[in-house]
Amino acid sequence: MAPLLMQNVCGKHDDGIDISLPNADEYVTSNTTVVNGNLTSPADSLGVFRTGNRTSLYGMSRPTATTYIEISFDGPQQNGNYLATNFVVVAGGKRYFPAPTPVQVNVTSYGSIGQYIVGVYSGNAKDSATSAIVPVSGFFRIKNK
Repeated sequence: MAPLLMQNVCGKHDDGIDISLPNADEYVTSNTTVVNGNLTSPADSLGVFRTGNRTSLYGMSRPTATTYIEISFDGPQQNGNYLATNFVVVAGGKRYFPAPTPVQVNVTSYGSIGQYIVGVYSGNAKDSATSAIVPVSGFFRIKNK
């Protein structure tokens, strides 16, 4: 992922976002200047599902869904850059939804069944309570089941 960080697609910037990957086989992270959220398996519920041309990745804290992350994008089942068609983060009592400009998703590995979908995302999200636009970024590595 170093080339992505160097290209400034997603990474640690001077905006107060501190990125550290979870020590887990499967994870999805969300980082904003306001709140961060990390979900890992098996402690949390993570999954991938595909409907038509759309891939959806999600993570939800267990036993209660106090943290939830969902990212969907349309396109082939392969590595590449995509625009998020759906983006939702619930963390720290806050909810974030798509801003006017879609979140960018970079899939660095789109594994077949039993393998991993790995990548990064970055862009802006809208705070549902204040309507403030905040930068958001994260990493994901989820087994394609």
